[in-house]
Amino acid sequence: MVATESIQCDILVIGAGAAGMTAAIEAKNAGADVVLISKADLGKETATSLARGMFPGKSRGGKLDIPGYDPRPGDYLEDYSLIRKLEAEVPSQLDNLIKLGAKITREPSVGGHFMYRTWEGTRVHGGTTILLRQAKVAEEMGVRAVEGCTIAGLLKDDGRVTGAFGLLADGTWLSVFARATILAAGGGAGIYQVTSTARDILGDGYAMALKAGVTLRNMEFVHFYPVGLKTPGGRYVHCSPPILGMKNARLVNEKGEDIVEKHFGFSLQKGMPPPAIRFEWLPRAVAAEAVEGKVFLDLRNVPQEAWEKLPAMNQKAIAKTGLDPKKDLLPFLHMGHAFIGGVVADTEGRTSVEGLWAAGEVVSGHYAGDNSWGMLPSCFAMGAVVGRSVVDSLERLKAPRKKGGGPPREIRRLTASKSGVKPGQLQNELKQLFFRQIGPIRSGPALEDGLQKLEALAEKAGEMRCQTAADLKEALEVKSMLLLGKTMMQAALLRKESRGGHYRKDFPKRDDGAWLKSVRISFDERSGEVRAAIGERMKYG
Repeated sequence: MVATESIQCDILVIGAGAAGMTAAIEAKNAGADVVLISKADLGKETATSLARGMFPGKSRGGKLDIPGYDPRPGDYLEDYSLIRKLEAEVPSQLDNLIKLGAKITREPSVGGHFMYRTWEGTRVHGGTTILLRQAKVAEEMGVRAVEGCTIAGLLKDDGRVTGAFGLLADGTWLSVFARATILAAGGGAGIYQVTSTARDILGDGYAMALKAGVTLRNMEFVHFYPVGLKTPGGRYVHCSPPILGMKNARLVNEKGEDIVEKHFGFSLQKGMPPPAIRFEWLPRAVAAEAVEGKVFLDLRNVPQEAWEKLPAMNQKAIAKTGLDPKKDLLPFLHMGHAFIGGVVADTEGRTSVEGLWAAGEVVSGHYAGDNSWGMLPSCFAMGAVVGRSVVDSLERLKAPRKKGGGPPREIRRLTASKSGVKPGQLQNELKQLFFRQIGPIRSGPALEDGLQKLEALAEKAGEMRCQTAADLKEALEVKSMLLLGKTMMQAALLRKESRGGHYRKDFPKRDDGAWLKSVRISFDERSGEVRAAIGERMKYG
């Protein structure tokens, strides 16, 4: 018999990154009874916890006079009504973080623009220091936090979301019944074999939303980071802009060719500041060269004065390679970084399903690249906006009936299986597949092949063997990854052009005439099929 528990509250917040933590604090401050669910310990294993700094809007990026470069923000993917609302909210949220004790300072960064530095000489990233402060405030306010809980799905009653159910680390199944639910589960870049985000960020939020009947938009758009340095254990560490911006730093192939100059005709230092180049162009050059052979970061000719100015945290990242950067070439690969598409929600975070709001990276269209605040400040701002919106709506939302929850039938069956593949093995196979087939460079044949391989892995997933709570957690994540992968591949296959974080080598040009439109994804619960369709015309400005 599986142990079960249940909780009832006004507002359930799923996810404890920038958006989720801020939403929980805002809602509790307004007098609501709030439960906050975190897959890991509070302050850890989120995209926010790995963030190094927060970039201001108008001073970000840079202009490049090169063929094909479009300095306009976001490649027409933005929801400008939402963006304008968040831009107005960000300054007050930065002030709130400073009041919490976060030492946020404005300092010069790569290319002469500025960043808000959020670490304080500690060994952890700035995002972690902020989340830990927020967690302490939330606890003191009375927010009920549940750590180590992997949400398996949203509860619904008569078409309305009434909470969620999931697995605790000890194998207990938890049901949380809520008048309103805020989905702030982050993105999905952890589905890639090499990623700059936490490895457990596997698209759970997108899968939950789809299964609850919410439409996703523009899931083919993903930002990659050009350089992840390989460590002796086979893991990759994020190589930050201060390293890549050093004088004479180069990305080279096995022939010693400067791959940035080769593909684009400009230096690495010139290409790093503009986000559109850093997250879209440079990873394509790296991916193209990695198919032919190894790629390396060459720091051998960096002058001593540049090394002396490099922050200690960045020097520690290089040290993890186990190599001498003044003598050795450093092997690296591109990294999955952040999702641009996601849940369709209005300016208050409301989705099309009653009782469900969404905030943070899981939401589509809230990040506009060069011309807005960066992803992280926008997530803090959206958490605040959504937290207040939900509280304002509580009076018209009835208390939910305690209906549903507990382990899904398929999971109960997997726990009884005596043979089959381990979920962790399937996760590794999926991450390798996504890295190969839907990375910075895509093509129709590769996507078709990827969908076929995905179906084969889905069949294997039906025979997973789960003997421990950790196995069950990984099995739930496999289910989310399979759904997310199909969503992304179908969307990328449908969009026959290249735009922003979606590049098709068989359709390398942007086609505004035919494709200034969104791609919308829905899920048919009866058939279990993902459906991609051309949606509304995208607007600029």
